[in-house]
Amino acid sequence: MNFLTKGKTGLFIGLILLPIFAEIINWTIGLRLHDLSWLEWISLGLGASFVARAISYMRVGEPIRYPFTKVVPHSSGYGETVEPKCEEGLFGSLCLLVSCPFCMGLWVALVLLFFRAYFPDLGRIMILVFGAGSVAMTFSRFTEKLEWQKYLLWEQAALTHQQIKKPMPVHHSVDGHHQSVDVMEFHKIP
Repeated sequence: MNFLTKGKTGLFIGLILLPIFAEIINWTIGLRLHDLSWLEWISLGLGASFVARAISYMRVGEPIRYPFTKVVPHSSGYGETVEPKCEEGLFGSLCLLVSCPFCMGLWVALVLLFFRAYFPDLGRIMILVFGAGSVAMTFSRFTEKLEWQKYLLWEQAALTHQQIKKPMPVHHSVDGHHQSVDVMEFHKIP
């Protein structure tokens, strides 16, 4: 299933409901979206992305997504991926929503805005903590990538080193007895 078509319904519904939700918050308690600081907006985006990815893919989100998704082998043959259990009807829409971190992020942002509006201190803390978690995950992924590149270079160096070395038997005479000793001789690759 194509990632872009998978989440169009959830994204469309979310884009329609975001202004309605914002207007309900404004009407009930007077919090306008421009009342959030630039740090809160950035943290909201990063935090919603982080929580949505956790719900859709990470082990910590497994209890939430279990009723809606299934884990299947990845099409590449390496590892596993999450797919919706059903794709039809209302339940299918929920399944698609939970299995798509992009679509889920919009709904997580709505929930975080709800907490920010009705429980300002708790909402602010949640937004900043999840935003910091997203930044930490980004650094973690970056350092993990560097580690994998380092291991790959080590593997390539080891393979190159094994291809350069060629064992050559050398016979030595010790007290009239011939003894065979394997000696590694290094040949330079042009």
